[in-house]
Amino acid sequence: MYGWINDCVEKLVIEKFGLDAWHAIKEKAGCTMPDGAWVRLDTYPDGDTVNLVMAAAEALNVGADDVLELFGQYFIQFVKKEGYANLLRCQGDSLKGWMNSINDLHLHLEHTMPEIVAPEFWCIDDPEVKGALILRYRSQRGTLLAPLVVGVVKEVAVMYFQTNIVFERKTLQNDDEGERFTSWRITLAEEQPEDFDGDYENALLLSKHERLKRRSGKKNASGKCPFSAAFSNSGFNLRADDLCNIFPFHIVIDQDFKIIQMGDKMDDVFNFKRGETITEIFAFAAPPQCPWEWSSIKPSKDLTIELKLVNDAYLNNPQVVAKHFKGSIFLFDPAENPSIEDFRCLFLISPKLTNLADLNESGFTLSDIPSHTMQREHIMLAEHHASETRTAHRLEILSTQLEQEKRLSNSLLEMMLPEKVAEDLRAGRKVLPEQFENCSIFFSDIVGFTNISSQLEPIRVVELLNQL
Repeated sequence: MYGWINDCVEKLVIEKFGLDAWHAIKEKAGCTMPDGAWVRLDTYPDGDTVNLVMAAAEALNVGADDVLELFGQYFIQFVKKEGYANLLRCQGDSLKGWMNSINDLHLHLEHTMPEIVAPEFWCIDDPEVKGALILRYRSQRGTLLAPLVVGVVKEVAVMYFQTNIVFERKTLQNDDEGERFTSWRITLAEEQPEDFDGDYENALLLSKHERLKRRSGKKNASGKCPFSAAFSNSGFNLRADDLCNIFPFHIVIDQDFKIIQMGDKMDDVFNFKRGETITEIFAFAAPPQCPWEWSSIKPSKDLTIELKLVNDAYLNNPQVVAKHFKGSIFLFDPAENPSIEDFRCLFLISPKLTNLADLNESGFTLSDIPSHTMQREHIMLAEHHASETRTAHRLEILSTQLEQEKRLSNSLLEMMLPEKVAEDLRAGRKVLPEQFENCSIFFSDIVGFTNISSQLEPIRVVELLNQL
């Protein structure tokens, strides 16, 4: 297990119970690691962590599961304080979306921690209880850290979604019945924070924006998929609602550049309607200066295209700054395929985001990004590289400061001692006394020095002595 975990355990105990409690727990666990000496990117035997948890349970007179759940809650606070608040906040805009992004987060961590033994998560709607979730968890460590998961999710629910939740365990991995994973039913607790919106049916399933949208009665277009004829030979039928969900940022236009369909997320971000002309809303940023003419657009179908918003009045929320979208063009032309009834152009796009800062400013979360693209991984990898750059910069500053202090120390040493003696001390060598047959010792006093020095700044006193 990586040192991150043990370091967090140490900080939890010291912060919550004090340094003496931590020393008592280490003694019970047989841990000889000095305080604050865990190396976060080094790996340690799982047994070290287990011993610390069991010793903490005994010393604090609580159950081991309770210690792990408390640790899970603290771990989220710890990671947030360590500079990963953006990474936590951007995982999803609902609790369900957040938990379904954890696997992507672990995939990202493999770049920094190649030996990580990450668990797997699946979160689905509860088929038996309306408004509840089923969280499935599988780990190579079995059920060892399952209570930690409970603490993590509870803390995330409060910190980012302002909801209190209850876990009810349904299955246990590797039990007598051979279950493949541990699962819990997650429901809302009876007591909720003051800012809870009262939507008990959808609070765990949908974002606040989506719940508000449903209460307002706003719906996406439904009916026949504009490309259904293209799949007629295969017997594949795709409803418009399915297409809007699978490709949440797509736009479909006809030959007159009229918008006839858009993805769910486009519908959330923008207030333009079907039937409006796309040329009044977007312009091509790439290919550069590409006009809204089919003679120019058709050759671009094999290129990566970029659309930029040209009129902010079409934004639903001024705080959302998603104005650039990147992706591809797909043409459905009856002239090339007689089975297609009408000309259609599909813009399969997603927000142009390069890092978590862009994601935060855009108003989206990672769960909003289509999973069939590599954009989630790209964003996380960019954040990883940015974190490494920040760390390298801090190290460079500290190294420079250390070098400056070293030069100052050497300078002071050489002012007080002969050069040879100073060199021996710096090298750690024993300084042997030297004998001189003849020497003179001069004692001197400066008349009125006490009065003079009391009227001068310290630096002036030093300059005066140097001149003498």
